[in-house]
Amino acid sequence: MKINFRLPITLLVMSLWACVQLSGVEQTTEIQELQQKASAGDLESQYQLGLQYTVKGKWSADFRRGYDWFFSAAERGHLNAQYMVGMGKLLGRGTETDRKGAVNFFAMAAKRGHARAQYQAGDAFLNGAGVEKDQTWGRQWREQAAWNDHKY
Repeated sequence: MKINFRLPITLLVMSLWACVQLSGVEQTTEIQELQQKASAGDLESQYQLGLQYTVKGKWSADFRRGYDWFFSAAERGHLNAQYMVGMGKLLGRGTETDRKGAVNFFAMAAKRGHARAQYQAGDAFLNGAGVEKDQTWGRQWREQAAWNDHKY
């Protein structure tokens, strides 16, 4: 007896293709919903949209677009967005490399208790990256980061 595997394999391939297509629709819907909320001024949606374009990798990376969304949220006080703008400026991701600007955003977030921003601010002061070298400020920010459970 000869078994025909063509039909089950064809059905499996079609099912997988349908899942991929539905996944794309869900992502498009998710993008549209986030963009709608972000455009309306929702800070968390702006931050999440920035993450989706730069870090999470669900969609194709667009660092400029991600940076712009982080910047919109950071200007209005979103703590994690302030840190991400600092990282964008430090690394030149989505914007020009600007160490002084990076330190400004790290300092904004650091003053509000963001441990990674405190660490980055400390690093900048210890090494004179974007600011005048200052061991006292550098150690102070690094200690704050440690107190806030930053892992080196």
